Amino acid sequence: DQSNGKGRGAASVSKRDLGPLAEAAIKKQAEREARGTAVEPEMSSEEKETLDRIMSDSELTGILMDPAVQRVMQECSLPGRMRMYMQHPEYGPKLRKLLEAGILKMG
Repeated sequence: DQSNGKGRGAASVSKRDLGPLAEAAIKKQAEREARGTAVEPEMSSEEKETLDRIMSDSELTGILMDPAVQRVMQECSLPGRMRMYMQHPEYGPKLRKLLEAGILKMG
């Protein structure tokens, strides 16, 4: 029932609330569905364990769902940005948590 807000999928979430990584994932899924290849390849048991570990940690999921952190993570691919953000008072601790969890890697 959509009148009470239940049963609505990711498409009902405001784009402002998603962040760039979630938006890209939704777009990629829509493209796969349009091609008729909506099913992802099977994950390995290691990938499933990693995903379960991440999803069971509310702090990690909160960090990953934060649109500002998603933008920072995208910027970290640019030279010097990871170092800059690691020293940032708000983003540094969050990035360290993601590094410790094995979600981010420094090159």
